[in-house]
Amino acid sequence: MRLLGSFLGEVLRAAVMSSDQNEYMQDLKDRAKSDAEERTKYEQQRIFSYEKLRHSYSPWNVDAYYTDLLKRRSVTYRPKRNPSKNAARRDAKIGPISWLISRFNQDKKTKIDKVIKESQEQLQKETDEENRREYERCQQVNIRAKQRTDKQYDLFKKGDLTEVYEYFSAVVSNDDYSVDYRQHYNFSFNLDYDPKLKRILIDYRIPRIYEISDIKEWKCTKDLEVVPTHMSKKDFLPLYERILFDLVVRTTALIFDSDNMDVVSEVLFNAFTVYDEAPDRNTFLLSVIIPKNAYLRQDIKNYGFMSKQFISQMKQVRYLDDIHDDNPPSILADRPPIKQVIPIRTLLHD
Repeated sequence: MRLLGSFLGEVLRAAVMSSDQNEYMQDLKDRAKSDAEERTKYEQQRIFSYEKLRHSYSPWNVDAYYTDLLKRRSVTYRPKRNPSKNAARRDAKIGPISWLISRFNQDKKTKIDKVIKESQEQLQKETDEENRREYERCQQVNIRAKQRTDKQYDLFKKGDLTEVYEYFSAVVSNDDYSVDYRQHYNFSFNLDYDPKLKRILIDYRIPRIYEISDIKEWKCTKDLEVVPTHMSKKDFLPLYERILFDLVVRTTALIFDSDNMDVVSEVLFNAFTVYDEAPDRNTFLLSVIIPKNAYLRQDIKNYGFMSKQFISQMKQVRYLDDIHDDNPPSILADRPPIKQVIPIRTLLHD
């Protein structure tokens, strides 16, 4: 009987351990599955976020720009506080003990109070004079700031090269966007302005193809590892091309929408990048002139708007291959492409 009881006990313990192990393994599977689902959800949101890339920007306003510039140059008059009785007492070199003792002697009190009053009056005169000088200084600073800003504002309206350059450089450099949902893409650009043609020329460095994630979902393996599933080249290349053209439309639209003084008639946009395999070479992928009259902001917000199709309608456009072809050129995936665009005009030189 003892042997039978011992055997049954061992069987029971083994059953409990097996049940615990099964629960533990199931918990691991559930966690891995949940992790894969969350990561896949993130990838879907990232890919969906590209839909907003071409139009989710905040245009500037020339008037607001110069108003803010004037505000930053101006100074605020902050008058010095009027002297207190304690400050006057200290100025008259009357210590707190001497002052306290005088409270018990009327003659001393009268004498000390008179000295403190005279000291306070003198300090008030000095304070008033300091405040007057500070007020005049602030006034002069603000007058000069307004004159300088008004002059710059007038020059901008006349299409002054420096003022237009400074304004639109600020507009583009402060454009904050993401190309992979969370991570901000640190772009760079060179910008110039031609007052005669009223043309903005911009050489804009776009993300390299390997800077854009090609992960479409995450799966859980039999070993409970969460691994990514990558897009095929056939699926990923159109996505990258769309980002390329959407960035061109986004930046050009931002410039046009920030031009409420009508100093820009067209934008010459050069999209280039630099590959690790050719770090000393600027590889141009697209060069196009987009006239302001060809652009309507409400159009680019439409769900069916295609940036590539829009740009293909421009009279002066150069691309790696036939821009009218709906399919992206296969050489766009090369690092760098064996063929590159000769820009219409550029500020960059290899």
